[in-house]
Amino acid sequence: MSDQASAPELPTFSIANLLLVVTSILLVCTTLFAAVRVWAKTQSQWHWADYVFLGGYVFCAAQCATICLAIGRYGFGAEVAVNEIGWKKALGASQILYILSVGTSRCSMALFLRNLSRDKKDTKVGVAVAAIAFIWTVASVLAIAIRGDASTPWPSDSAFFGRWVGVEVAAILVELTIWSFSIMLIWRLNMRVQKRIKLLLIFAYRLLLIPAIILRLWRLGPSVYDNSTEAIVSVNILTQIIIHAAVISECVTCLKPFLQTFHEGVAMPGGGSNYWGALTNVSQMPQSKSGGTQESRKSRIKFAERSWQENSGNHGLRPLADRATITTKIMSDRKERQSQRAEGDDDIELLPSSAIHVQRTTTVSAFR
Repeated sequence: MSDQASAPELPTFSIANLLLVVTSILLVCTTLFAAVRVWAKTQSQWHWADYVFLGGYVFCAAQCATICLAIGRYGFGAEVAVNEIGWKKALGASQILYILSVGTSRCSMALFLRNLSRDKKDTKVGVAVAAIAFIWTVASVLAIAIRGDASTPWPSDSAFFGRWVGVEVAAILVELTIWSFSIMLIWRLNMRVQKRIKLLLIFAYRLLLIPAIILRLWRLGPSVYDNSTEAIVSVNILTQIIIHAAVISECVTCLKPFLQTFHEGVAMPGGGSNYWGALTNVSQMPQSKSGGTQESRKSRIKFAERSWQENSGNHGLRPLADRATITTKIMSDRKERQSQRAEGDDDIELLPSSAIHVQRTTTVSAFR
């Protein structure tokens, strides 16, 4: 009896621990995706989209740190909180970091789309969309950060809920604008409808954020939100899903299968864009008359592309020359090949390292 009386009581389960577990798992997954993207860009030229992406990931990690701080140090969700004002302020800071992380991810996505085209109109549209996302970020931070009492970051009054409605409705409009920009780019690609749909579905992944945003607003509504631990945890779990899904969506669009599919198409004639892909596109080279196999031809093409990338130092998606420069080089190289054929050399000669491997105005994938 004495042993049973002296046995310590088991700690009761806190719903806040569920938030801690979800936050940790999602942070690990997002970190892995971010590491893959950074590794893929180590040997290529970095653009503004990549730096903005890193900023968004830093905000995401900091937001997760504030959640862990509120639970682990200040005792959020415990029967007796260690520091109630501390965890409330930590959760308030997590709201600001949530806006910064999602906002920078939208800016990065707009700049990424801008880098896929060299057309000046597309470039201006991409910069405009990124500017809209930046303005939304700044305005939303001010709307949520400016409040009467910083010690109560989760008021249930309808006036403060109206701020969140304005912020999230504007966020949905920004997401739809980014997707519309991607549709504008993809629709002018010269490829089969199935591949266009594939690209659109990849970009449409970000649209899954909209249901999560709407559900988060519903949980924040005065009729549902009662300022209890369960209500705070449910809202923060939805917040974590939105943040990490936004960051991961930026990593998916930089994977090679996506880039290879995108660069198999070029802009339709009259569309005003040139998609000269440096990563997965090479020129349409003529068939060898010396009886070479298809595999050897593919090997020569891949070697030519790799040699050019090593000498040029550019492995990215940004177009590397305009149509006039390419056409001039095409004509000179075509004359050289014609003279070689006249002398009986039917095999394909690799272009000089300084040349861009484009021999016709229509490019095809080297992996077809």
